[in-house]
Amino acid sequence: MNQILSTNNNYKKKNTELIDMKKIIIVFSVLILLLAIVIISATAIGMIKQKNEDKQDPIANLNKPTVTIKKIENGCSIYAEYDEGLQKITYRWNDGDSMEKNMYGATKFERTIEIPEGDSNIFYFEAIGSDGSVNTVEKIFTNDGIEEYDSRPQLERNFDYTRGENGVFEIIAKSDAGMKSVTYQVNDGEMQTVNSTEDNQKEIKIEIEAKRGNNKIYMIATDINGKTTEKNETIIGVKKPEIDIKLELPRTLKININHDMGFKKVVIKINNKEIVYDENHPAYNPEFQTLNLEEELSVGRNNIEVKVYTLEYPEREYVEGGWTEISE
Repeated sequence: MNQILSTNNNYKKKNTELIDMKKIIIVFSVLILLLAIVIISATAIGMIKQKNEDKQDPIANLNKPTVTIKKIENGCSIYAEYDEGLQKITYRWNDGDSMEKNMYGATKFERTIEIPEGDSNIFYFEAIGSDGSVNTVEKIFTNDGIEEYDSRPQLERNFDYTRGENGVFEIIAKSDAGMKSVTYQVNDGEMQTVNSTEDNQKEIKIEIEAKRGNNKIYMIATDINGKTTEKNETIIGVKKPEIDIKLELPRTLKININHDMGFKKVVIKINNKEIVYDENHPAYNPEFQTLNLEEELSVGRNNIEVKVYTLEYPEREYVEGGWTEISE
């Protein structure tokens, strides 16, 4: 009997241990399942959020209509396709009138149009998707085929140091499509904008009086299609020397030259006679700010030329001159 009782007690203990282990396994499994649900939910929410952001951000959305432009025997073949649907198609030749077609969500556009006469014609085409995406294509049609066309406005600059007190900076913006505006800033000054004043204006030209010293100039040209070209330039404004040449009757030539920083070199040429004032001249003094010369002219034609190089910017040459006729 004792043996039997002992055996029954062992059985109950083992059975209880098995039940406890099952509970632990069930609880642990439930916890793992809950954790998996949380992770999957967070991932799904993140993906949905990212997808919504991509739709709202046109930069992130890389989809845009597909456009194919070909030159065929009968003219120009145009094909545009977009699975999301097309909103509008716009195209034109050169500076002609634009042709527009509302697509109302159609997924394809196909047309053949005539190429204008001439050796070179610029074709502009734009397809706008129903979701706002845009694909703009610009091609040059020549007798040899089709070439890519960079329609961004040209932005040129020129600095004429002989004009104004310290030089004049010129901004020249050009576009075959037509200019809209030019915006510029000098050093830390306010941004200035010059708009086109005529329809289909091809060029905008701006002149800026340079200040003495460094002039940092930021420029941006915008055409009628909204395309831009930007440049940064630094020019050095230098005070121009004052050169006064006059004739006092009957035949006395008087030359007066002034500059507040002195002279590196001055060359005065009267016909075949040349006078050079530089460090090799016995009277040269770098602190002199004024030079004067008087010369009696010969009968007949007299050619006068004055070249000045200042100590402020010795590499720049300033030239004044002319001629006069002396009678007997």
